[in-house]
Amino acid sequence: MEVIWSKIAIEQLDAIAEYVEANYGVNTAKKMVRNITGKVSRLLLYPSIGIPDYKFTAGANKQIVIRHIQIFPNVLYYAVESDKILIICIMHEKQSPETVSCMIMEFLRKH
Repeated sequence: MEVIWSKIAIEQLDAIAEYVEANYGVNTAKKMVRNITGKVSRLLLYPSIGIPDYKFTAGANKQIVIRHIQIFPNVLYYAVESDKILIICIMHEKQSPETVSCMIMEFLRKH
């Protein structure tokens, strides 16, 4: 299995690191990034560990199950497709459901 990060997920990880560094310091930012990347690495061993989000699995995309894992205060959305783990986005837990939905639907349209 391999992990593939979407462009938006990489941008969001960078933005999270910048925000945490600006507000809490460089050590805390590094710890946050290590926490997120560590959880992603764990997906290689346990790809089904995330909670399925079936509202994104309906319709034509039944082959792709969107899952999410909580990495406080963020939520990481991903999909498993054959031998790939696709990191879709990393959203703050208080972000609007509409924004999250738009991000995931845009990913599914392009994928």
